[in-house]
Amino acid sequence: MAPMYGAPVQAAESPNIIMIVGDDQGVDAIEGAAWPNDLQCHTPNLAMFAANGRSFTNCRVNALCSPSRAMILSGRTALQTGVTNVIHKNPSEYALFALQGHERTIGEMLHDLGYYTLLIDKWHVGVSDDQMPLAQGFDVYRSKEEYRPLDDPIAVGDEHLTKMVEFAIHDVTSRPDPNSPYALFFWSSDPHSRRDQSGREPLKWWRVDESLLPSGEPYYHQDPADDTERDRYRAVVEAMDTEIGRMLYQLGVINANGQYRPESNTVVFYLGDNGTPEEVAPRADHAKGSLFEGGINVPLFVFGHNVPADGQILDRLISGLDLFDTIGDIVAAPMEMRGEFPRQGMSFADDIDPSIETLPQRDFTISSRASSKPPKCWVALADDRYKLICSGGTNWAVPLHMDAFYDMESDPTEDINLIDADLTIKQEAAYLVLRDAVMDHWYTAVSTRKKLYADIPLTDRYSITSLNTKPRNQKVGHINPGLGDAVEARSFYRFDVENLEQYLPRGRTIDDVVAARIILIFDSDSLAPDETDTGEITAYVMKEPWSWREKTWDELVNGHRADLQVGHVDLAPHVIWDFLGHSGVPVPEGAPISLGSSDLLLQLVRLWHADWKSNRGVVLIADPINSLPGDQSVRFKRAALLRLTLR
Repeated sequence: MAPMYGAPVQAAESPNIIMIVGDDQGVDAIEGAAWPNDLQCHTPNLAMFAANGRSFTNCRVNALCSPSRAMILSGRTALQTGVTNVIHKNPSEYALFALQGHERTIGEMLHDLGYYTLLIDKWHVGVSDDQMPLAQGFDVYRSKEEYRPLDDPIAVGDEHLTKMVEFAIHDVTSRPDPNSPYALFFWSSDPHSRRDQSGREPLKWWRVDESLLPSGEPYYHQDPADDTERDRYRAVVEAMDTEIGRMLYQLGVINANGQYRPESNTVVFYLGDNGTPEEVAPRADHAKGSLFEGGINVPLFVFGHNVPADGQILDRLISGLDLFDTIGDIVAAPMEMRGEFPRQGMSFADDIDPSIETLPQRDFTISSRASSKPPKCWVALADDRYKLICSGGTNWAVPLHMDAFYDMESDPTEDINLIDADLTIKQEAAYLVLRDAVMDHWYTAVSTRKKLYADIPLTDRYSITSLNTKPRNQKVGHINPGLGDAVEARSFYRFDVENLEQYLPRGRTIDDVVAARIILIFDSDSLAPDETDTGEITAYVMKEPWSWREKTWDELVNGHRADLQVGHVDLAPHVIWDFLGHSGVPVPEGAPISLGSSDLLLQLVRLWHADWKSNRGVVLIADPINSLPGDQSVRFKRAALLRLTLR
């Protein structure tokens, strides 16, 4: 559970929030003017709701469900939360890679604002009790385990959808205070592929009640063995459309004609958690699990309270990360109620509620995909035209020839990897922008140097603890912060900027340097039994010299400029790469880690180069997480570098 944020604070006339997530539903599996609907699914209700609100065509999430759901809940990337792959219940050690109990969730934010919060159906981001919905800000949690005893698949097929909708209707309408706002997260397990739950008649579990299929399309055959997987999937999509319409009608959000009822004071979000599964997708190699658009581009629309009913289709870049702060803005949640950990989401509430001032828009979306046996990770950074897919982390810098680069405007099916072709001047410029930026959005996506970069080595390094011990490697972090036996470790670095020219390619000067970032080399997370999350690590400029002789903790503890930050990184709670053949966080020993580009650092590089005496280096300091007792430290190798980007 995240730290307490005080008594509930309810904004006047707070709108109800409903977020509906379709499991494995891409843009090829929904009707509406904004999406291609290649599978020709029948979703007349969803199409009507989208036409009475606003739709977004450039919404991207992660390639698998658990990382996508974690990003929506927290507004943080898979590399920040550690949820990089699908979360399993067994063995229990998978709790290390789940959404940790101390993360601030959207459920906790809304609950602390006075909302009655409900999570219906699929969670899929937790293992231990403190990682489950009732410990993460939700007043009600209904899992699919609850419907199974109520179901009779032999009579009418799988009743999962109907039972979950009935749970939602009952729990909202019978909430303890009918005047309190509610936040319903209807995160369906459908239309994900369905499996036999009884061991008796597996094929009938694929079928839904045919009364939920008003189109009359013949999805099913007399012999269930003759049903195709695609038709079964399409039937579930249509049944979802029917039952979502019923749910919103019985909750009073829409009238009998499907039109929004303003008196309901409700904002409804609908999106998918990743692309359509390969068994039914138009292209199996560009489906769920891939970083092509078929795996990460999902439908998103919003309608209801204050949302213009103009049916606009917007191409604004949206990430699943953005929903946390978008909903926070809609309900006027103060920033301090949104949590202490850094988020990468950017609110798009101004496109939903015109009364909200114009907000900055994101330049890129970030998506990831991890696989097991052997563990690997990939990341995709995309703007409104181009997409870079590259290694998301390994124990060495990745050669640039391993990248994939696509022009989604001229090649919407992403068939032509431009890395294998002769790039035009415009394409090369776009590629270099994405290649440089990915290190700021995914801290392990560090490439080899090539002609794009110059790497400046260390001249000095030092590490010390508050006990005046000197760790073997560069150690950063806290042990038991806030307690009587608390210990802190910091690390110091100084780079050879005064001799910068000797590290530049021939013919280049400092005037060709356009960006600067610090690159660390990861060693290990704490090996202590009480190892836990490390707070955000920030690099500060030193004001006191330290490299010419060893100094004590008391001499150094206030020797930095707290107002001059030149980089930061937020490591995952448990940095374990390979666990039982399952890919964890992509930070093995030896992995390069970027602290992100810094305009201030670039200015200092120029200053240090001109006046070497002013170069007193930087110190790495980790924020303490006082709500978490235990060892919050992490270790880096004794090597590091200052990476300069060249024009």
